[in-house]
Amino acid sequence: MLNKLVKSTRGAFRFKESAALLFLLLTFFIFTIFNPLFISIGNLLTIFTTGAEIGILALGVNLVMIGGEFDLSVGSIYVLSPIIFETLASKRVPTVFSLAIVVIYAIIQGFFNGFITTKGKIPSFITTLGMQWFLRGVALFISGGLFVLLKEGKNLLDIFNAPLPVHWNIRLSSLWFFVLTFVFYVIIEKTQFGNRLMASGGSPATADAIGVESWKYKTIAFIIADLTAALGGFMAFDRFASIDVSFGVELELQAITACVIGGTLMSGGYGSSLGAFLGAITLSSLYNGLILAGAPTYWYQAFIGVILIIAGLFNVKAKSALTGG
Repeated sequence: MLNKLVKSTRGAFRFKESAALLFLLLTFFIFTIFNPLFISIGNLLTIFTTGAEIGILALGVNLVMIGGEFDLSVGSIYVLSPIIFETLASKRVPTVFSLAIVVIYAIIQGFFNGFITTKGKIPSFITTLGMQWFLRGVALFISGGLFVLLKEGKNLLDIFNAPLPVHWNIRLSSLWFFVLTFVFYVIIEKTQFGNRLMASGGSPATADAIGVESWKYKTIAFIIADLTAALGGFMAFDRFASIDVSFGVELELQAITACVIGGTLMSGGYGSSLGAFLGAITLSSLYNGLILAGAPTYWYQAFIGVILIIAGLFNVKAKSALTGG
């Protein structure tokens, strides 16, 4: 039945992000019925602001998934990066240098994840799951399990998430999200890197046979994903002025869910930045709508599980129908 639905609406679903757009419109329709304030300008901006942080992570994770891999360590990098930054800054390391050290760390971490996965022939699920636990332990060790307060470098971190001087509550994270979505669109759709990354995810053996060297493109994708994870962590740190290890729990799963909702295949070789963008906004809308509807927030996880299964099934069927596969 699903396959017939997709084929019968082929004209309306000619792009990768069709499932994400459908879920987003359905979410808006349902929650507007429960509470008309859902589509007020102020609430829509709140949705976009909260969706920006998970969305920026999703953009990086999306690249890794297009390459046919997973990065489950991004949630730990998200929380560890600001903890490292504040620890260094509190020891009188200049904040610019502290930020640079975290960026270098994220690059090294991404390279390690990609290199071990591709050269060690270890499934990325295992590599990054192990790193997730290890980095979470490091974060607990450094922070002592306590909240880390933003005391140093507030002015520097404001470049990531400071409120904009306008009437509504808009933050710089929203602009970052817009810009990075466009940048990632260009990377995926318009560059040789994007083309070869899709080839590496779709069929690594074939890509290697024609000289692509898939391990390089997958490793670069891991590096970018870990950089976006660090960026998302800085945004959260600046917005809340504190952070602890609970901030990153299950964040990697939400990022993966946003990508799948956006049309990215779990098997690799297929996805888009716009899809990740729409997927993140859908998750933010779902959470916000449940609050406005007065529903217990734990229903958020239940709905995510259902949407993930439906989106995954829809993506496979839609790709088969649209490509004739």
